[in-house]
Amino acid sequence: MVQPQKTPECYQIDLVDTLIREQQNILPGIEKVLVQSIEQEEEGADEETNMSVKWLEDPTETPSRYESLKFDPKEKSKPLELKEIPPHLKYVFLGEEKTQPAIISN
Repeated sequence: MVQPQKTPECYQIDLVDTLIREQQNILPGIEKVLVQSIEQEEEGADEETNMSVKWLEDPTETPSRYESLKFDPKEKSKPLELKEIPPHLKYVFLGEEKTQPAIISN
């Protein structure tokens, strides 16, 4: 008994042109900002676009997300509490005033 010969068939829907048209209509964030008027914000625009427009108007007024840390190098640090370490290790102190501990191998 001989098997009937079947030609391979491919069932697909070609959406390439449709997808390309959709992607061309979507502007990336920076392109939206450059196309959008800098003088006025669009009410329907997303928040990221509006923030980018504000940044382009005056880049020095960017809001800070982090609190700046204050460091005074002249301030004395608290006395260190050195913990006991295994005998094959030892503490060494680095820095100008020997205040920065490090652990090294003997």
